[in-house]
Amino acid sequence: MKVATKNRLLVGTAILTIMSGGFYGCNNFLDTNAIPQGTLDEGTLSTAAGVEGTLIAAYRALDCPAAGGSWGCAASNWVWGSVAADDSYKGSDSGDQPPINDIEGYHWSAPNGQDYINEKWTISYEGVSRANATLRLLKKVLAAHPEQLSAADAKSIEGEALFLRAHYHFEAYRMWGNIPYYREDETDFRKANETSAAAIADILSDLDAAIALLPTTARAKGRAGQWNGNFGERLNFPYSGSHFGCCGFNQPSQNLVNFYRVDAAGLPLALSSPGNDPTNPGGTWNANDNAFEGGNLAAVDPRLDWTVGRNKVPYKDWGLVKVTTGSDSWVRDIGNGGPYTPKKNAHEKASGAEQVAGGWAPTQQNSVRIHLFRYADMLLLLAEAQVESGNFAAALPLVNLIRTRAGVTAQGCGAGADSVLVASLLTLPSRAKPTHERRFVLSADSSWRWKVSGSTISAAGDYPMLPPRLTTT
Repeated sequence: MKVATKNRLLVGTAILTIMSGGFYGCNNFLDTNAIPQGTLDEGTLSTAAGVEGTLIAAYRALDCPAAGGSWGCAASNWVWGSVAADDSYKGSDSGDQPPINDIEGYHWSAPNGQDYINEKWTISYEGVSRANATLRLLKKVLAAHPEQLSAADAKSIEGEALFLRAHYHFEAYRMWGNIPYYREDETDFRKANETSAAAIADILSDLDAAIALLPTTARAKGRAGQWNGNFGERLNFPYSGSHFGCCGFNQPSQNLVNFYRVDAAGLPLALSSPGNDPTNPGGTWNANDNAFEGGNLAAVDPRLDWTVGRNKVPYKDWGLVKVTTGSDSWVRDIGNGGPYTPKKNAHEKASGAEQVAGGWAPTQQNSVRIHLFRYADMLLLLAEAQVESGNFAAALPLVNLIRTRAGVTAQGCGAGADSVLVASLLTLPSRAKPTHERRFVLSADSSWRWKVSGSTISAAGDYPMLPPRLTTT
């Protein structure tokens, strides 16, 4: 017994000695950065794998982190592109995410509103920083170990990083207009803002350089190729939502639903009877304040039911939407957010896209992808640019191209023999028609409201309900 006790004492003494030596050896680890402690610096990452990993991190900034501060910087831009433009209300209940109420009311300087604005700024320039880190690492690896990367991969990596840098700056540009533009070789980040025109020139320069470098076919799914560089193909990114929208947020507004009403010829009432036009104070398009439910046979553009979930109307393959005052209602708080539910971010029940495990609320998440940029968006921006240049003849076919496609492929929830009321526009006398069509096509995509020029809403209502751009100097 005495021998065993001595052995235990010896073992204990040895352990204490080893631990003391370990602590002594690390006694200055909080005081020096000579050796990285649990971090990755450029020296550690200066390999082909490090370059690829940094590029993946740059892609990851397309959406903000899920934990903390992840509302104002969501890739969908639903707060900035939908709520701020009257396409949707905050939704949920009054106490859930109150900063969005400040955004909806344009109370930019309110403390809660400032938090969301800061989140958007932070994620935009985090993406820029990661793209520039990729470009720096790529140059370092090609100089020291050129054999680690093929010429094709090196070109694609550079092109992808330039494309992402342009995208993140564009996200900042359409929020603020005048922004600082950062490149990979800059070390002093205390830069003055560029003018909007200069920022756009730099964005286009990066895109041109990316197009020249990117392969025709992307190296892998989810990566940029030449189509992305040309903004001719939408860039998709996973989005979390349920079949009726997580927690009841982003509920379509009554104004949006009314906007889809058309006349007997299938043309928007917002054009033929514009109630926000001072020359036509008796306009009727936005006169309805009642819930627009199934059974109401008023003529609408069929794209309404691609965009909005309405009571008693089929919701993809989930059955009829049910909006009641009971616990079985699909709407969390009608009094706060109205009777409608978002639809574009929803998956079909039969798709198997709903997450079943993990996350804070598994059934509230799915693999439906966000459209960061759509081909239709590009066409309508081009049409708007043509109108701003006075070239109405060139703009009209672009708008009608979208409407013709909608008349063929869009469908509501009626019988198959129902007529599809998406008529072609015969004239294009003002900028109103491209911007109105943007709302039909892109509402709930959170992108249609971004304005090409200025922030003043014209007296004739050419840009109805457009949120003012946040001005920076």
